[in-house]
Amino acid sequence: MARVLNFYMDDSGTRKPDRKPLAYDPKAREFFALGGILINEEDEGPARKLYSDFCGRWSISYPLHSVEIRHSSANFGWLKRKTDEYQRFMNELSRLLATMNVTGLACVIDRPGYDGRYRAKYGTCHARTKLS
Repeated sequence: MARVLNFYMDDSGTRKPDRKPLAYDPKAREFFALGGILINEEDEGPARKLYSDFCGRWSISYPLHSVEIRHSSANFGWLKRKTDEYQRFMNELSRLLATMNVTGLACVIDRPGYDGRYRAKYGTCHARTKLS
């Protein structure tokens, strides 16, 4: 029987890699990224149970989107940085991820570098697709 690995992926950053930033900001994050977890099929059941238990303890019925967690936004507007609750949540989330038998994968791309390398060959992303 073939071994099955599942990859659960998410992305971060702008959908427009050739966009012009609104203003120069040394703290601006000029990147886009792909990442996620790779898990053996036989480890998926136990991992889902750990995830479900974590969400139940925090009364969470929505996905754990890292950008929302990090920015205390959307579904995680209740999770305010620099509070004991935030620290407890992040500690428990870290323990959850360290407990699961998964492998984390990620790739972060420098937006200006990417644009500089590929614009001449492929044009602007606006010319290739109609992004709003």
